[in-house]
Amino acid sequence: MNHIQKTLFILTFSLLVACAPTMHMPQISDEMAQGEALKQQKLALGKFLSQQERLQRIAHPILTKNIQFCENDIGPVFGFGAATQNDFGREWQQAAAEGFGLAEQPTVFYVGAGSAASGKLQKGDVLLAVDGKAIGKQGTNPIKNNKNSEITLTIDRHGKQKDVTLRGQKACDHPSFVELNETVNAYADGNRIVFTTGMMNFANDTELATVYGHELAHNVMGHIDSKMGNAALGALLGAVIAVGTGVDVTQEMSNIGAGAYSQSFEGEADYVGLYLTARGGYSIANASHFWRKMAEAHPASIHLEGGSHPSTAKRFLALEHTVKEINKKKAAGQPLVPNKAQ
Repeated sequence: MNHIQKTLFILTFSLLVACAPTMHMPQISDEMAQGEALKQQKLALGKFLSQQERLQRIAHPILTKNIQFCENDIGPVFGFGAATQNDFGREWQQAAAEGFGLAEQPTVFYVGAGSAASGKLQKGDVLLAVDGKAIGKQGTNPIKNNKNSEITLTIDRHGKQKDVTLRGQKACDHPSFVELNETVNAYADGNRIVFTTGMMNFANDTELATVYGHELAHNVMGHIDSKMGNAALGALLGAVIAVGTGVDVTQEMSNIGAGAYSQSFEGEADYVGLYLTARGGYSIANASHFWRKMAEAHPASIHLEGGSHPSTAKRFLALEHTVKEINKKKAAGQPLVPNKAQ
């Protein structure tokens, strides 16, 4: 190392030392931090499970009061939730086991008030078999895949086994889930309905019911299948253009096709969804104000043109109109059924 290099090294080292913290701070070991991390995981997991329970509670009356709109997508709902520690990532499994008693066998973590499971199942019950067939390591799949209106569960409660028979209630068969994602969003895929933790934190129960009706409307109106069909037509047109011009625009045309009528689908889901929410027994008096709340939190949504969704301004005004329409039908004793286009 020559003289210049030595000088630069000493100067750099001196600067690093000069920039180092000068206060005597607490020394936290990795072991101490791991213990606190476990406590925080239990808190986070507890909130996540409570959000799952909250979503099921909100969804239940909407799903059970709208079966006439669900055609063939009807199944039994039993009103309880169960989970295993394997439903969570490896880093969360210790918290799931220690904080909530979750193991490889499904364990009940909520029972809906007034549901088929109310008074028959309890939090902490371990599910061993469905209709005499051992669950084993199948997790909650035997329960999710069940289509029978009546099931007999073999459970372990405080070390004692017993059989419990549940008679399910008819409901729209669209499973609902909370997703760990802080973006304020909810979406439907033609079958499931998913709410992010961001949406669960953002909205109150009445607002969530309005959003839930919207997402259920997407499913029952077949919007997802229609978008996929439009995308396929767009891709086909793109392939034709590619053959004629030698330029591959298949993906671009598929995207354009998928976006066709997107705003109209969203508007229709707002309209039909509010009927579904009202039929579920929820107040819709202030339903439109959800869009002012969204606009306040996300000003970029206050556009008047473009985008896959209508502007918050248009959605607010459209819901205001729909609220008046529904209230008029209620006052006249008319069925709460959306008006079809002439």
